[in-house]
Amino acid sequence: MTPFVKKGAFLVLALLLKIFNVFYQHYFIKFYIKNPKRCLPITNPSLLKTASQLSEEIRNRKISSESVVMEDSQKCNVVKDGELKGAQSKSGNKERIALTTVAAAHGETRLMTSFVKKGSFLALALLLKILKIFCQFYFIKFYFKKPKRCPTITNPLLLKTASQLSEEIRNRKISSESVVRAYISRVKNVNPILNAVMEDRFEIAIQEAKLVDISLMATNLNLNEVKNNSPLLGVPITIKESIAVENLSNTGGATGLKGVKATEDADVVKLLRISGAIVLLVSTTPEYCVSLETYNKISGTTYNPYDTRRTAGGSSGGEAALISSGASLIGIGSDLIGSVRLPACFCGIWGHKFSREIVSTRGHIPTSEDATFKSMFTFGPLTRYYTDLPLLFNIIVEKNSKSAISLNSPVDLKNVKVCFLKDYSVFRFCRKPEPEILFAINKIVKHLECTCMCKPELIKLPKTGGYSFLYMEKLGSIKGVEDILENYSGNYFKELLLHLIGKSHITFTHTCLGILNCVYRCLGSTDNSDEHVNTIRNQLQDTLGSNGVLLLPTHPTAANFHGGVTSKLYDYGYTAIINILGLPATQCPVGLNSAGLPLGVQVISATCNDRLTLRVAEEIDKLFGGWIPPPFSE
Repeated sequence: MTPFVKKGAFLVLALLLKIFNVFYQHYFIKFYIKNPKRCLPITNPSLLKTASQLSEEIRNRKISSESVVMEDSQKCNVVKDGELKGAQSKSGNKERIALTTVAAAHGETRLMTSFVKKGSFLALALLLKILKIFCQFYFIKFYFKKPKRCPTITNPLLLKTASQLSEEIRNRKISSESVVRAYISRVKNVNPILNAVMEDRFEIAIQEAKLVDISLMATNLNLNEVKNNSPLLGVPITIKESIAVENLSNTGGATGLKGVKATEDADVVKLLRISGAIVLLVSTTPEYCVSLETYNKISGTTYNPYDTRRTAGGSSGGEAALISSGASLIGIGSDLIGSVRLPACFCGIWGHKFSREIVSTRGHIPTSEDATFKSMFTFGPLTRYYTDLPLLFNIIVEKNSKSAISLNSPVDLKNVKVCFLKDYSVFRFCRKPEPEILFAINKIVKHLECTCMCKPELIKLPKTGGYSFLYMEKLGSIKGVEDILENYSGNYFKELLLHLIGKSHITFTHTCLGILNCVYRCLGSTDNSDEHVNTIRNQLQDTLGSNGVLLLPTHPTAANFHGGVTSKLYDYGYTAIINILGLPATQCPVGLNSAGLPLGVQVISATCNDRLTLRVAEEIDKLFGGWIPPPFSE
């Protein structure tokens, strides 16, 4: 009973603190939406002198002490203002009447717009607070659980890179079947702990592996030709469930689409099959990929292999959890505001967000024809080892884009400029990066400067707009967003109440995003949001040029407890701003923090300079050693 009482007391205390926090902040929220008042300009030059100067001039009788007294100066200013106003009132009655008439014509509209926006802001702030409380207490059970651990990796095949496996399979040192069976066995061992699989195709994959082994027995086979045409021959791969794999689940985690199968492969999957890869399964994703916590009502919650009490991230959380635990080697996810990089960061692996529109995204659910969505959204690879990133690049990038990004052109690091920040205040409402992440960035800068002769440069990002608000506004402005939110015809506010009694049929994140979308419609888009984006993009492109990279945290902290990600929406500003700008970014694992959780840093470059982020990532791999296995059970 004693542990139960202690946990109950802790829960009650935490709830009271949260309630106090909400009421305290919203009691003073009136100050958030008020226009700031400004002091009158300084007109008396005596007020701009130091005490020493004033004392010296008074002693030398250059000025009088009386003229320096603040009250007298203020009285003189008041009299002058009054005289000026009097003169204006005598000579400008007609002008004031005209101005009043114009104000009357437009004032009502401005007043209503201001009222609606301020009211919407208040509703949004309150909703975010409710979201934070609900998420933390809905998932508070994870705080008290003892984390589960995956079994130790015992098969050496699971510790080889895709490049090594492909080479050994081609040379018949190992069989594709043995590799595929090894990964199937590993998936079966870890999935009861991680819950990262939506649907598998194990039996078909084994048959495909057998056919690969038979084809390699031909005596007249040109191995170099096989390597060029099928660089992943016989190597298993996993795919995010929202990306179409023929005859496998393709619901995007939405209950309304439960049981729906893909009728054909997505373009990216077709390219992977041509390269010889063997698809094992489709991995978990949150409902319609609209959460950075991988949870849906079909498969449940996906867990982080480093600590099952914590999130694997989202929306490619299933991929990241499987790859990090040794149950997959390479995978494909999708990225709208960080859905490849964030899970890769939380699970200690590599991930890449491509430059805009150089990879086909056909075959994804959900999708939209909106130009903003297309410019922000992309597919991306997740890998356990750095060496497999360039391999996947050459396979899934469209042919007409390879020349544009000069993917295989060499990079001389001596000519590379490494930019970094000290001031993160532009990421308003995001938490400041933890000291261990900042230490890792400084370590990278020093390594690149001393070892690779790169040129470090401390920069400041333009303080225009709110980086955290920009991505929320861009998401809210996407046309066809109703399709992304399952074209739901019910009342989201009603669903919010149903969640409190456990009767809702859609996820809590889906509900909150639906409400947020309604609020943002009331707020309306700011007229200069595109201008802010263009200003940031142009200045950053000019700063980076053709040979510069920017180091930025992937996330300000390590993986949160389940529910913590959803309650800290603005922390995704570090990844989301890169999608808005359409820039490439490589997520790099940079070791573990003091709690044994992975940390990540993004390498960002100008548009179509993906090869530059890859080359710098290679040096980061040498510095930190890449993937560090999670703690396994004995």
